Amino acid sequence: MAIVVLGAGGRLGQLLRPVFPVEALWHSRKDVDTEDTDTLCHALAQADAVICLAGATIGSARAMQLNVTLAVRVLDAAQAAGAGRVLLFSSAAVYGRASGLLSEDTPAGPAHPYGVAKLQMEAMAAQHSHPNTAIR
Repeated sequence: MAIVVLGAGGRLGQLLRPVFPVEALWHSRKDVDTEDTDTLCHALAQADAVICLAGATIGSARAMQLNVTLAVRVLDAAQAAGAGRVLLFSSAAVYGRASGLLSEDTPAGPAHPYGVAKLQMEAMAAQHSHPNTAIR
């Protein structure tokens, strides 16, 4: 099974690496310009699944909106390339300042641009025709 991980060198990718050691017959690390649709399609062409960890976690509200654009671009490229399901990572930031135990039934109420962008990303992904799952 070929799984492409976008953003594997980022913060979340670094945190997950020791927890989920990779056992692979083939491994490749490539820098992919996620703003170049052709390059992105080429990177996803043989993927049975795509895990998207790429995106900004700090910055201006405009920078956070790029997370929404990136998710849609990845879904579009996966569809064009014939790749499998895309796994998008959202955040508990969509719940804002909610306290106590959180569940899928906890109402969203983001308090910061990052949470707003992640909630918008989830909504856009839910409307996209390419198979995807957003994880909080």
